[in-house]
Amino acid sequence: MADESGIFPGIHEGIDVSGRVADPVVAAADGIVTESHRSWAWENQVRIDHGSNENGYDVQTLYVHLDERLVTIGDRVRRGQQIGTVGITGMAAGDPLHLHFVVYVRPTGVASGRWSEANPHLYWSDGIGKVTCYQPERDYPFAPLRLTYPLPCRRPQGVQ
Repeated sequence: MADESGIFPGIHEGIDVSGRVADPVVAAADGIVTESHRSWAWENQVRIDHGSNENGYDVQTLYVHLDERLVTIGDRVRRGQQIGTVGITGMAAGDPLHLHFVVYVRPTGVASGRWSEANPHLYWSDGIGKVTCYQPERDYPFAPLRLTYPLPCRRPQGVQ
């Protein structure tokens, strides 16, 4: 549970997003890829720096348990651009298939400062707690910095 600042004090930060093997994982906002590698716990992962928000925090997003990474360090990405595919790698093996999605924040201008995990539900483009699906035809403002869902949204069967 996040405190009033949105920072998680626990050990399972972020959210798990259900998906299917090979579903596209997309950038939640424009940014620069700062990590694209494998680790023993999370296996394939991508981290994107989105710059500063209106509250004076630098914001990054992390995408974990990917089957495939499609970007490299230094790549500039656009909101909705595919950066990987959903997998079941690392410590997620044996769990229900999911993408682990984390938002990190730290005070702007504190280059050596510690990144803290923040509640992604505070950052959606449509407002707090309102998961926002990426729509290519929609204009998203550059400021304030807001995120869209890291997987394409599907409509329930029978919904037009």
